[in-house]
Amino acid sequence: MTAGVDAPPQIAQSSAPRYVPAFDGSRGLGALFVIIAHYGYFQCGWVSVQYFFILSGYLITSILLSQRERPFASYLRNFYWRRSLRIFPLYFGYLAICTVAYLWIREPAAFAYSWEWLYTYTYNLYSLFASAPSNRFFSHLWSLSAEEQFYLIWPFVIFFARGRKLKWILIALLVLIPISRFAAHFYAVHNDIRTHLVGRALYLGTMFQFDAFAAGAAIALFGLDRWKGALRPFLWLLAATLVYGVVSMVFFPPRTVSGSVPAGEINVLLRSGWSLGFPLMMVPRAQYVWGYTLVNALSALFIIAMCHPSAMTRFLENPFLRYVGKMSYGIYVLHSPIQYFFERWFRVDPRSLEGVGVFCVYCAAVIAAAHVSYYSFEKYFLDIKETRFARSPVEREAAARTTPP
Repeated sequence: MTAGVDAPPQIAQSSAPRYVPAFDGSRGLGALFVIIAHYGYFQCGWVSVQYFFILSGYLITSILLSQRERPFASYLRNFYWRRSLRIFPLYFGYLAICTVAYLWIREPAAFAYSWEWLYTYTYNLYSLFASAPSNRFFSHLWSLSAEEQFYLIWPFVIFFARGRKLKWILIALLVLIPISRFAAHFYAVHNDIRTHLVGRALYLGTMFQFDAFAAGAAIALFGLDRWKGALRPFLWLLAATLVYGVVSMVFFPPRTVSGSVPAGEINVLLRSGWSLGFPLMMVPRAQYVWGYTLVNALSALFIIAMCHPSAMTRFLENPFLRYVGKMSYGIYVLHSPIQYFFERWFRVDPRSLEGVGVFCVYCAAVIAAAHVSYYSFEKYFLDIKETRFARSPVEREAAARTTPP
C-alpha cells in the first residue's frame, strides 16, 4: 500500500477515484468513537457507522464509475476480487478462530445459533429478530453484512444504469427510503407495534440503509465533491443538530415504560452515556423517521468538505488519526471481543478513575491488536490485490480506503 500524499489532489472529474488524506483521519476518528460508544461513554458514537456507509457509497461508486467501460466480466472480476482480498481474510479469519474456540471449549456460546448467518454475511437479518441476544463477539458485525449486501447489488446498478437512469435511481432512493421509514412508523402506531421493534428494523435492515449508500454515491455521480463551499453549511447544520439534541436530552429525558421521568435525570444521563439527544436506533420521539436523513446529510457535507483543504482537513490529516484510520477495519472487527475479556478481567465502574485507566489500556490493546493484524496478516492479501489487480497509484490508494471500519 502506498504511503499517501500530503494534500488532496485537484479533482478533475467526479467519477475518478481519488485519495484524500483526511478520509483516513475521519475513519480513525470514527473508529475511536465506536470504541468509546461501545464502552458506554458516548452513545451517539453509532453515527460513525452511518458515516462509513456514506463514505463507502461515495468511494465505491467513484471506483465503479471509473471502471465501467471495461468488458462486463472484467469489470465484475476486478471489483469483487479486490473487495474479497481486502475484506474476507480478516473477517473469515476471525470467524475461523471463533469456530475452533467453540468446537474446543463451547465458547463463544452465541456461535451455536448464529454461525450460518455469520458465514453468509446475513447477520444483520438475524439481528432483526427480537429474540436474538446481543453479544460482544458478533453483534457489531451486522454492519459488515449490510456493506456486503450493498456490494452484491451496486456494481450491477452502476454498470447497467447509464446517464439519467442512474441519476433517477439515486434520487428515488434518497426520496423513497425516508418515506418508507415514515410508513413503517405510521403502520406500527396504528397496529399497536412497539416502536423499539420498528427502530431496530430500520437500523439493521439493509433496505432502510440504502439511502445512506445512495447519499455517498450521489456525491460521486453529481460531482458534488467539487463544491468548495460545503464546510460552512456542514458546520451550521452540525451546530443546529447538536443544539437540538442537547435541548431535547435535557428537557425531554428518556422515560421509563410506565412513562414517568427517571429520578435524578442528570445522573441517569451520565450513567447511560451521553447520547447528545440521538441514542442508538433513535426510538425516543420516533426520531428514526427523520434522524437518519439528517445524519446522512451531515455525513455527505462532511465528505464534500474534506475534499478541499481547510483547518478541519489539517486536523484530520494528523499522523495519529491517519494511523488509526489505516487500521480501522481491524479495530472494528476486534474491539468488541477484546472488550469482552476486559470486562471479565477488570470488573470496575467505567466512570471511576480506575475505570478510565482500564479504558485507556483497553484502547491501547485494541490498536495494538489491529496493528498486528494489519501488518502481519491483512497486508499480505493487500499486496496480492495490488500486484495481481494493479491500477494507477491514485486508484490503489482510493480502493484501499473503501473498506468499512
